[in-house]
Amino acid sequence: MKKLALVLAASVFSLSAHATELNYNFVEAGYIQTSIDELNNIDPKGFTLSGSK
Repeated sequence: MKKLALVLAASVFSLSAHATELNYNFVEAGYIQTSIDELNNIDPKGFTLSGSK
């Protein structure tokens, strides 16, 4: 009985999460480092900054 109540409560919360409108506004910062096997002289690395409005 407790499992059934838990499943029902989880489904109600998941339905309410899907009912909201999606928001694509964000700002993102990070650090990237890549190694390319075929190109020994190139080792791209650095900070990244991206966003969306």
